[in-house]
Amino acid sequence: MDGQRLIGGTFLLILATTIGCTHTGKTPEQPGLPQPNANRPSLLESSGLLGKKSPAFPASPPDTPVARSSDHATELKPETEAAFAAAEVEAAFAPDRSTVARDAMLDRARQRYQSALKKDPNNKAALVGLARMYAKSGDKDRAAEALQHAIRAFPEDHDLCLKLASTYIQFADWPAAILSCQQALQGDPENRTYKKTLAYCQAVHGEWDAAFGTILDVLPEAEARYFLGRVLVDLQRYDAAKQQMELALKADEQFQPAQLFFAKLAAGMTSPSETGPIVQAGAASPQYPQNPVVLPAVVR
Repeated sequence: MDGQRLIGGTFLLILATTIGCTHTGKTPEQPGLPQPNANRPSLLESSGLLGKKSPAFPASPPDTPVARSSDHATELKPETEAAFAAAEVEAAFAPDRSTVARDAMLDRARQRYQSALKKDPNNKAALVGLARMYAKSGDKDRAAEALQHAIRAFPEDHDLCLKLASTYIQFADWPAAILSCQQALQGDPENRTYKKTLAYCQAVHGEWDAAFGTILDVLPEAEARYFLGRVLVDLQRYDAAKQQMELALKADEQFQPAQLFFAKLAAGMTSPSETGPIVQAGAASPQYPQNPVVLPAVVR
């Protein structure tokens, strides 16, 4: 019995070994021929011709167009175009910029503004920026046209009317500036800046009574008289300015700005304009004005 069990166990062991050898999935090697082996590199790999990794697909030839998901993906927004154009305008008027370089930069800025307006014809930033560029270049009509377009598109933004008035002030077009100030006041009747600007334009245009009535709406009489006196100083009408300063002191004997005016006269200053103009307008170069949109401010 024990002998039979030993023979049976030996037979099973031989059978298992035989089955394991015949089902390994390996192809028996043939003499004289190299056999594929996942653990053994090929001759090309071992020679280093392919490197350690499989070769990548060849790059596209230079003339092959690059695929893009959408042409609109690279377009700039109108606001971005306007911002780039504004920076170009500022750079164009740098003090050391040559005329040729300035003209080239202004052309690029204009094209950017026009590109922005092609995408959005009523883009406020582009319209105001284009107006400013034209004004700095000495082109009153195109500057006014751009601002008038903006005013039509945004009638509730009365500050645009003041920008238009300031542009007209730059070119000493006083009737147009007066109308623009009045239009601004229709939107904000109590705005002090609008009324001071209107009074200045009226005074420079020779409408003294109207100017005094306008400025008296926002300033006490002494300050209103001083305001008119400063306008007269800007116009180099010193006798008339002196008269207004006297009226200012008559309204308020302690009004210091008028006292300082007479103190300078007593010191021998025949044209006491060193205190600066009441409005910085019209003094820039007619070819390339440096401050096209100026908001007048009272200097007290």
